[in-house]
This record gives sequence, C-alpha cells and structure tokens, in this order.
Amino acid sequence: MAAIIRNAMQEYNVYPSDIDGKYKLQNVRGNAHSRCSRKTCGKSWGSHLGWITIDFQQRRISKFWQQKCKSCGQTERMHFSPDELARMIEIALIRCLALIDGTYVDNRRDGEDTTIAKPHKPELCEKCKWGERRCWVSRAR
Repeated sequence: MAAIIRNAMQEYNVYPSDIDGKYKLQNVRGNAHSRCSRKTCGKSWGSHLGWITIDFQQRRISKFWQQKCKSCGQTERMHFSPDELARMIEIALIRCLALIDGTYVDNRRDGEDTTIAKPHKPELCEKCKWGERRCWVSRAR
C-alpha cells in the first residue's frame, strides 16, 4: 500500500516534506467489503462508506476504519481493491494539496454528501463513532 501512495505522490511531484503537518492526515471513503470472522456467522457485506486515514508524510495508511457485522455485531476491518485504494489515495492527495494552497472548496450542500445513495446504519460504523454521528456528513474544519 505504501507503493500506491508513493506512486500517487510521484505522479503529482509531491514529497513528504511538501505536506503541511496540519493536513498530513486525510480521511477518504470508498467502496469496501468485509466478511465476519465469527465461525457461526460468516456473513459478508459491502459498503460504499468504507474509510481509511492516510498519512501523507509517512506515506502509509494509518487507519482502516471498522464496521460491525449487522447479523452478529462482530467488529471487522474493511478491505479495498487495489484499484479502489489508488482512486481513494488520489482523491485524498488532491484534497490535501488544495487544503495546503488554499483552493479547497467543499461542494457538499449543508455538509451532507449528496453522492451517497443510501447511508449505512451509524451504530455499525466506527467512523460514525458507533452511532454518535454520521460519517457521510462533513464536520466544520
């Protein structure tokens, strides 16, 4: 995964030293899947709200946000295809660079991401703080 981040940064001619510490960590969502590891369950699911946190100074994914199985409540890590990870990393890098140079504009209406067809149950999502908030709604910066 570090190679995917390194390649994206090379493509944009960006070095870790170019990343302001204030913006080095970027959360980005994408299409993910998981399977419950509990032998008595084994349910699998997909989510368009799978989240990762990327550290562009360290060139690594610092966090894979988890979701709970809706059948049994087991907490599981979400998994992303290499193509999806590359897409997510590029989105996060472009946003990071725009934040650094002051050109970033949040196009979401009232903080709500209108591109999401059907949000998930917040109580099953670590990024939603297990039901305390909604991960698809932006917070004030």
